[in-house]
Amino acid sequence: VMKAVLMCALAALALGHRLHGTRPNFIVFFCDDWGYGDLGANWPETRETPNMDTLASRGMRLTDMHSMSVCTPARAALLTGRLGLRTGVVVNFSPASLHGLPDSEHTLAHYLKEANYSTGAIGKWHLGHHPHYHPTYRGFDSYVGVPYSVDMGCVNCQNVNLPPEVPCPFDPHPQISDPALPLYNSTGPDCGGHACNSDIIEQPADLTTLASHYATAAQQFIGKHASGQPLAGTPFFLYVPFSHVHVPLSHDPQFTHKSARNTTFGDTLLELDHTLGLIVAAVEAAGLAASTLVVLTGDNGPWNVKCDLAGSQGPFKGLYQAHLGGGGTGKFTTWEGGHRVVGVATWPGKIAAGAVSAATVSTMDLVPTFAALAGTPLPTDRVFDGVDISTVLFDGAPAAPGRDALFHPSCDGDYSGQLDAARIGKHKAFFVTYGAPACNASAGKRIVHNPPLIFDLEADPAESTPLADPPAALINQFKSALQAKLHNISTTFRSAANYSTGGSAAWPCCNASHVGCRCED
Repeated sequence: VMKAVLMCALAALALGHRLHGTRPNFIVFFCDDWGYGDLGANWPETRETPNMDTLASRGMRLTDMHSMSVCTPARAALLTGRLGLRTGVVVNFSPASLHGLPDSEHTLAHYLKEANYSTGAIGKWHLGHHPHYHPTYRGFDSYVGVPYSVDMGCVNCQNVNLPPEVPCPFDPHPQISDPALPLYNSTGPDCGGHACNSDIIEQPADLTTLASHYATAAQQFIGKHASGQPLAGTPFFLYVPFSHVHVPLSHDPQFTHKSARNTTFGDTLLELDHTLGLIVAAVEAAGLAASTLVVLTGDNGPWNVKCDLAGSQGPFKGLYQAHLGGGGTGKFTTWEGGHRVVGVATWPGKIAAGAVSAATVSTMDLVPTFAALAGTPLPTDRVFDGVDISTVLFDGAPAAPGRDALFHPSCDGDYSGQLDAARIGKHKAFFVTYGAPACNASAGKRIVHNPPLIFDLEADPAESTPLADPPAALINQFKSALQAKLHNISTTFRSAANYSTGGSAAWPCCNASHVGCRCED
């Protein structure tokens, strides 16, 4: 009788809770400057993502998923589960940065290592490249990738940007040149115990083969976990922050003129999709699909100032910004097009195929969700802004338990990190608005709103018209939520990021005897 009672109780427990501690493998695909509308499953005008669309059809599309609005803060938030006002990471680190994500902050890889996971990072890091900040110092066993955005250092391969890129100089050269973009291959923790610069295998990195490097590294990492291989039976976390589709755009020549739109952006997006397809196929070939949770998302919306080299915000146009002085409403802004990103999650047999969820979720939710599934506790000395979304993924819950509000930090210069906008249910409040530089247009000025502008995103996803007379109770709900969040941040554990720089000598350098730190001239 007792056994029957226990079995009934277990059956009544939500699948999301029953999966806690099952220790699946995790793969996170994190695409760069990739808009909500750059996935065909989200936006039919996009026809360059067949592999991603197939992935979406096999699992759940999260149509209300959010990140930060620019590169470094987005990566810090995903890997720590915490807002920039807590981690100190509110703007991008530069190639000359001497520091990175504060070492008082722990990453998702760190937490999973405590659960005996194998961990690998492949792609754009952008959280510091010196010792203590390089990926292999932050919980990852290995790393293949570039340390920051692909426009932060010269290259010599064919590429397209606005304005055009200046190629790397060759020896001899009369002028001092900033170092070229490097590509790392670090095969052990702490850069294998030697100087991280010795792990640079290309400088300048060849952008026409970069995606191929990523695919090969991922295939090798996954293959080590197949049956009969050295890490068989060891769960893994593979973090793949792609460099695509950040400018300068470049790709293998095999994709030239192959996209449906026949543009440089379309061809680059097609290569991104192809690369992801190769990695997913490697999971299947290794017989690991049934034990692997895959998440596909992005760091922020399109970089509007890059014109036709930028992607699509889909329906999230931020139209009201035109009445506030104009400017872009994608990357760098708190309009939906800046932080609402693609969200896809698959796990065969656990996440229903073809599911669509409108729950408001965040990339910060991956830390508590993965930790729960891995059965590893999170520290109690700090507050996490992400919440466990297991019941959303596995039970179709309409909302993420524990989330009363979601805040959207500014990426506006000196104001970066401030909580300029917030989301509660279907409503979004702007305490401050601004526009980023746009295609052939300047930025829109920063405007403080008291009372806040409030939009109904269900009725008006384009944010075209704020509520004419929002209820006082709704205004007060947003103001109270903001005050409570700021009080919580100010009275709990926080880190301070050091943004000091050291000039060109602080950049990654393969061979200082060559101009631009070229490995070979």
